[in-house]
Amino acid sequence: MAGQKGFTRIAVVKIDDCYSVGIGVNSLPIVQTCKIFGQMVIEGEIAEAKGKEPVAYYSLKKTDDGIYVPTPEKDEPSS
Repeated sequence: MAGQKGFTRIAVVKIDDCYSVGIGVNSLPIVQTCKIFGQMVIEGEIAEAKGKEPVAYYSLKKTDDGIYVPTPEKDEPSS
């Protein structure tokens, strides 16, 4: 949706309520789920962290079939 609205990046600003689900005799975790909160941003815009973790930025790349794929940015923008 962010790419369709003209945004070039997304920022993960908070990760919350994480838990693992396990099944079987040893209840080994097979699935981990979290609530992830993001913000649509443009190039050069800085998002504010809403949780304990630092903000993670992803560039949106449009594939030949029109699907936008988030790609992690290696260098975090400086404040």
